[in-house]
Amino acid sequence: MYRKIGRDIKIAINLYERGRLSLANILNCLEISERTFWCIRKLWTETGDVVCHNHGIPGRNSGRVGGRLGARSKPHSESAA
Repeated sequence: MYRKIGRDIKIAINLYERGRLSLANILNCLEISERTFWCIRKLWTETGDVVCHNHGIPGRNSGRVGGRLGARSKPHSESAA
């Protein structure tokens, strides 16, 4: 069965594995049990990051140009001149 592992839990697992955050703090912040944490960690290590990361509609510009939201680039005809 396919189960999506949330981004917040993945970040928490990474922080725990690097020793940056205690298990008690993670369990408190995510409001999950210790058993759930270990089950999710096991699932993630066995399956890997299999979620397809969608960052918008394929083939469409999200409005971000040059790292700034809403910035517009010059049309090709003007930039070639």
